[in-house]
Amino acid sequence: MKKILIFLLLITIIPGIYAQEETEVLKTKKGVPILPVAGDFAIGIDATPFFRYVGNLFSGSNPYYPSFGFTAQNPGSIFFKYKASASTTYRAALLIGFTSETTKSENLVDEDVLDKYSSTAVTVGLTGGFEKHREFFGRLSGYFGAEAGVRNDPYATSGYYGQFSFQDGNNSDNDYKETGGNTLSFCVGGLAGVEFYFAPRIALMGEFGYYVSYYTQMKRTYKPATGDEDVIFHGGSGFEFMPYPSGSLILLFYF
Repeated sequence: MKKILIFLLLITIIPGIYAQEETEVLKTKKGVPILPVAGDFAIGIDATPFFRYVGNLFSGSNPYYPSFGFTAQNPGSIFFKYKASASTTYRAALLIGFTSETTKSENLVDEDVLDKYSSTAVTVGLTGGFEKHREFFGRLSGYFGAEAGVRNDPYATSGYYGQFSFQDGNNSDNDYKETGGNTLSFCVGGLAGVEFYFAPRIALMGEFGYYVSYYTQMKRTYKPATGDEDVIFHGGSGFEFMPYPSGSLILLFYF
């Protein structure tokens, strides 16, 4: 009977000891948890501007200050993550950029009035996927995963992006507008990367991967102030297999 009681006591205590070891988390010397846990969310931004700032911190002339551009030519991304478990993380990213430019020049017929050139462009994209994580060495975590997304890029030519319009300051009959030509892309691919937690719940993320993309470019039209609309580009479509376009490091904040 005594042996049975000891055996029952052991099988009750031992699993609890292992459970404590499994749930033990990495902490700073002050006891602050370093790694995120299941249920945590993260938001991330491109860390490149911060590295440029550090690199130019001691520059005596033309110092660089961190700035984030979200233009149609160079759109920026905001990253989101949700840690569903110790090994699984769901991810999403929003890509967005907007540019609106207007320039004026002297009219060739009447120098007292000005001609106006205007262009407006929007780049937008959305991706979503998952990551499978494995802790390597304490603060360093590796992962692999997959994602899919959609992206819309404006028409691009030398000098301007997107919609373009001209207004003649002397004769409005010479006005015209060009619209269309956007490229819509659908992509799916695999990825692998690492996260390094240099501070509690703050990490640098770097990754690489390849994706397959199908794109279709819409037709572009030229519409004068007077007369009929004309198609100046009839569009097209195709497939691409290529690496991810960005090699930037991402700064992640978990909460």
